[in-house]
Amino acid sequence: MEGYGIKAQGFQGSLGIPREAFVHIAKGVKAPATGIVKSDGVWTEDDKTGLFTVKTLGTKPLEDVVEGLRGGKDAGRCMDERISGFVKINGVESSHFELKASLSGLSSGAQAGFAILATPDLEEHTLITYNPMTGYLTVNREHSSLIDQFQNTTYSGYFMPYEYEDGPEKLNMHIFVDGSLIEIFINDRFALTTRAYPSREDATGVVAVAKGGSANFEGVDVWYHEVNVFPQRPTNSSSKLVYDTPEETDNYVYWPGY
Repeated sequence: MEGYGIKAQGFQGSLGIPREAFVHIAKGVKAPATGIVKSDGVWTEDDKTGLFTVKTLGTKPLEDVVEGLRGGKDAGRCMDERISGFVKINGVESSHFELKASLSGLSSGAQAGFAILATPDLEEHTLITYNPMTGYLTVNREHSSLIDQFQNTTYSGYFMPYEYEDGPEKLNMHIFVDGSLIEIFINDRFALTTRAYPSREDATGVVAVAKGGSANFEGVDVWYHEVNVFPQRPTNSSSKLVYDTPEETDNYVYWPGY
């Protein structure tokens, strides 16, 4: 992989992790069974092998920023195994962390990924899964919060791994969680950002997920981000939520109590 790029940052008025946009180059790629379309990038065929070199837009978090967030600490290796169903990753309890993992070998009909910001009973959790049958990465927020007034919209984006002579490329997930902010990167060619607002204080767990089958979870590494990049900001700048009762306004909503 090589390329040159620009830097970008920001999401919904929040300072997300700075990203680099660059030209992503992959060599030795087989043509998709469904055919090549212009939106998949520039495909140049190698006459000698019949394979392709693909150039497309790449995106990834800036490496020096990531290193700064890690604060010189090594990752904790959490998992290297094939799983099915929901498997809690022991020892990971945080709402400020970075997770990297390679997923492969999904069985027929399986969807794989992670449930983050999860309570022990999964009453609250945000589910991130990839479906190889449809090519969509989905962030299901149906159970992200018990507070009804917070949006629970499900978001998704299309991403299809390249096919090489020795098989499809692994799905390399790179997930950043900073309080309510969730940023997901896949194979340096896909990014999706959203939010989640769990109400329970114990919504800090991470669960490996293989729904409808099994999958290999390799090199699941976690870094806790403890660096305070805004040292002058209060440790807790949140406002307590106040519930409007029927006796108050009769509109049954939560609002920040300043």
